[in-house]
Amino acid sequence: MARLAGCLSKLTPWVGGGAPSQTPSGEFLEIVVDAYPHPISYRGHYFQRSGSTLQELKGAALDRFLLRRQGRTWDGVPMPGVKVVDLSSAAVRQFRDLARASGRLDPADLRSSKAVLIEKLQLTEGAYLKRAAVLLFHEDPEKYVTGAFVKVGFFRSESDLAYHDTIHGDLFTQAARTIDLVRTKYLKAAIANNKSADAKRGFRDRRQQTLFIDALKFGTLIGRVSLARWYPGVNDGGQQQRATNRLNALTQLVVADLGMELIDMGTQEGGTYPIHQRMYEAIGSSEIFIADLTGLRPNVLIELG
Repeated sequence: MARLAGCLSKLTPWVGGGAPSQTPSGEFLEIVVDAYPHPISYRGHYFQRSGSTLQELKGAALDRFLLRRQGRTWDGVPMPGVKVVDLSSAAVRQFRDLARASGRLDPADLRSSKAVLIEKLQLTEGAYLKRAAVLLFHEDPEKYVTGAFVKVGFFRSESDLAYHDTIHGDLFTQAARTIDLVRTKYLKAAIANNKSADAKRGFRDRRQQTLFIDALKFGTLIGRVSLARWYPGVNDGGQQQRATNRLNALTQLVVADLGMELIDMGTQEGGTYPIHQRMYEAIGSSEIFIADLTGLRPNVLIELG
């Protein structure tokens, strides 16, 4: 037992101390290791007990373990080298607008300076900004946090990536652009009685039009395309030929280039016909509805909604 105690004294830098004890059944050596509030490494490595196994902590798991034992979270770590003046004024202004609309913050706090607002949001620690402040309000958080961006992809199968996009910037910008991109490029939307807000809105800008055409080319929107348009006559000052040219160009894009079905609704019965339920059913059964507003014909405007 004395020899064992001597061996134990050599291990005390790693496992603590112990001393021989005497019981009616004989001698035994008791080693008591007290719990420490901070993580302790064993020869530079950290281990965690999981059931009956001992697992070494590495990488992100080790980071989370160390932060948790210190009462911190990943986004609450101070970030040296970043100051309030480095944060995007546009992102802060957007936050003020969103917070004002939600009513979750005192209006007086929203009127305060950028530095005071950041402090009231508990995004500082002493003289440093927390990592959350950088992610939320810095125009380029990837300078300080690797991978702080959103990637969206469209997969035809589990291994076939058709196309993808990456969204960068502060978190408010990333959230807004991601939602907008998913809605305009990655999701399919049906038209119900032509009364939905999306059906009425149309393209807000040329960028959305480009995203729409890209989605068509990559096959995310497939099926039927309904067309409502003006059918000018021979006495409409040359408009008949122009309408024919527009129809030919649209037919080339939809039918020849994209392989979709184009339904020129006004020609179903040899000409225009009154708007009724069958018209709306034709629109609703199509993946896409196109309205040619040339001439601002009343029927086309009603069909558009």
